[in-house]
This record gives sequence, structure tokens and C-alpha cells, in this order.
Amino acid sequence: MVEEHRPAGGVAEALALLLPDHAVTGVNAGHLWPAEGGDHAEVLGQLGLTLSAVLTAAA
Repeated sequence: MVEEHRPAGGVAEALALLLPDHAVTGVNAGHLWPAEGGDHAEVLGQLGLTLSAVLTAAA
């Protein structure tokens, strides 16, 4: 599950509660705010939402 959301209150957290017998791996925006602005991809990168982070979490 990849979402532009904080760890608490996101879809991955809800799925983990609803599906306790299933593994739910979430990649989210964490708790920090970006230190700099930028375009959408740059801000996601600052939050750790990169393709490599998603692939690592899925592996």
C-alpha cells in the first residue's frame, strides 16, 4: 500500500486493523515535513516516497 499520507490514520493502518491475518506493508509520508519546496516528485522524494523505497518495502 503506497499512500501520500501520514502513518497514523491512513488506509494501510485501517487495512491492518481490518485484516489481522494478512500482512499489510505501508509506505507513507512519515511524520516530517519537507524542508524545501519543489515539484510533486521532489517533495515526495524528500518524504521518502520514491520508487526505490516502494520496491524495497515490497520485496
